[in-house]
This record gives sequence, structure tokens and C-alpha cells, in this order.
Amino acid sequence: YSRRLGDAWLVGGASNLGCAVLRQEKFSVPELEALSLELDPLAAPALELQGYYPLCKPGERFPVNDPQKAPVLEPKPAERRDYLHA
Repeated sequence: YSRRLGDAWLVGGASNLGCAVLRQEKFSVPELEALSLELDPLAAPALELQGYYPLCKPGERFPVNDPQKAPVLEPKPAERRDYLHA
């Protein structure tokens, strides 16, 4: 969580929003564990999947306060592994 301090931001811990989106997409814990073993964390996801902006619903506070910011969860690849990687 991050907080504004004057014209700067105090950066806090990572959000759990990405996890919430994966749960919303019906990933199970066993599936996440299995797919995670197949991922190369040093490899970039496919270019067409790099524009994801994982939100559960519209609205964002950081890095830009935009209550209308829409989630970007498309396109969905054929393989759920690739979706998780992105």
C-alpha cells in the first residue's frame, strides 16, 4: 500500500489485487502451484499479453488516482499458464 506525502509517494507493500483477480478467474491453489512450476520468471510474457492491468472492478488509486480506470484482462490466451505468466 502506498501513501502520498506532499508531492511524493511512500511506497508500501505489494497489493494482493493480482491474487484476487486470479481467484476471480477461477484459478485454484493446486492449479496455481502446478502452473507456477512451468513458468520461467526470467522470460517476458508474450507481447500481446503485456498490457494487462489487473483490477477486480473499475477504479485505481496508485500510481494515478483514477476512479474510472478499467481492468484490462484481455486478450486471454488459450493456455492458462500464459495468462498466469502475464
